[in-house]
Amino acid sequence: MNNGNELRKIRDVVGLIGSIVGIFISILWLGGREYSAGYFGSMNIPSYYLKFSVWEYAETSWFIFLIIILITLFLEGIIIIVVKLLFGLVEDIYSRISSRIKKRQKNNNSKEEPINRANFKEYRLSVLLILSSITLFCVFSILFGGLKSIRTIGEKYGRRAVLTASPQVVLVTNSPLTVLRPNNTTASEHDVYIYENLNLLSVNDGNYFFFQQIDSSSCKPKEVIVVKENEVVSVRLGNPKIIFCNP
Repeated sequence: MNNGNELRKIRDVVGLIGSIVGIFISILWLGGREYSAGYFGSMNIPSYYLKFSVWEYAETSWFIFLIIILITLFLEGIIIIVVKLLFGLVEDIYSRISSRIKKRQKNNNSKEEPINRANFKEYRLSVLLILSSITLFCVFSILFGGLKSIRTIGEKYGRRAVLTASPQVVLVTNSPLTVLRPNNTTASEHDVYIYENLNLLSVNDGNYFFFQQIDSSSCKPKEVIVVKENEVVSVRLGNPKIIFCNP
């Protein structure tokens, strides 16, 4: 009988831990999605071209989320401490007033009614309700505020990557690109097409992403050129070109 209860408890604990881990991974996945949306949105790369695993999303966002959670918990913790101190002060005032009324009743045989204990219990219950509401508010503020902050951070780093870390490349393909005119074409049995004045944005899910010009109003690439991996013969990387732009 005891063994059955212990197994049931172990099963419940394992189930609880599994649920907590699942929720935590889901939150990190959401954070990674938001960071990715901000980062690649700054590059003007459509989300349907991108493919990441759950773990890649989680790896992207866990550290940023941890910093945001710690900062938010610190601020919200200060609020909770202040609220507790205020209610503790009110409780202390109640105790002093109640004791004075009792002393006055003993000394003067006063018929003055003491403070109703039932009302005080209701007061304590309202304090607990307020503190619970503040805790719930903290949880939701961390979640939604954190997701918004992560997207903003992603946008910042994506814009920085476009303007300062996108290397100039010479692209060689085995077929002509419809959106570009090649700078040079070889005349041989296996023709290749050479494209210059390109900047590499990223590589993901078998696609290369390039751009040539920046939109001065948004500081995003005007046009993203997508080239499939099986069309690429080689990509010769050069130094990043620093582009000055203020959105």
